[in-house]
Amino acid sequence: MLYSNIALKIGKKGERKEMIEKVVSASQEVKKTPKEWCAELGLTIVSPDGWRTSTAPSMDKPISLDEFRTRAYYSTIIGNLNF
Repeated sequence: MLYSNIALKIGKKGERKEMIEKVVSASQEVKKTPKEWCAELGLTIVSPDGWRTSTAPSMDKPISLDEFRTRAYYSTIIGNLNF
């Protein structure tokens, strides 16, 4: 309920939807290496288990924030993934 009240103050329903789509799109378009994401987010990957599957990209390949989150979730890390 609180979220709805805040959203109403931001703009009309169509404008909110467009803004949300832009944010989601931008998060998928920006690609960085896992090392760059870690530096930006204050994380350290201790054991990269999320990158040990046969379909995983190398640790040197830039990936989206969404993919980084997924792979970091399955890895041993130091830091907080609640971003």
